[in-house]
Amino acid sequence: MPGPTGGILTLVSDQQFACAFCVDLHSRDALAAGESSRRLFSVAAWHESPFFTERERAALALTDAVTRLGPDGVPDDVWNTVTKVWTEQEAANLIVAIATINVWNRFAVTTRTPPPTTV
Repeated sequence: MPGPTGGILTLVSDQQFACAFCVDLHSRDALAAGESSRRLFSVAAWHESPFFTERERAALALTDAVTRLGPDGVPDDVWNTVTKVWTEQEAANLIVAIATINVWNRFAVTTRTPPPTTV
């Protein structure tokens, strides 16, 4: 998912997987794409942060739910919020983006990929 929303979604997943390589990579990418450091720093506390739009909050909640997918799937309230502020196609794109970053996080964590010490 391009744009600011994509950068913050990847960081939510990266943080949940505790993937140092991914957090480093995606933080640098988001900064290079023009994302503010203030918003990036507040991703870990997005529930309380005033820096995210209603659409971003819905996407962040969906990222949390999909990344931590339990036996009951995504909670209805999370999905209902997503479908109120995103079109059907956009919601599908969100799911694909979240699933993709989750797979990449699993690769990096499984292979114990360290972040580069110099960039």
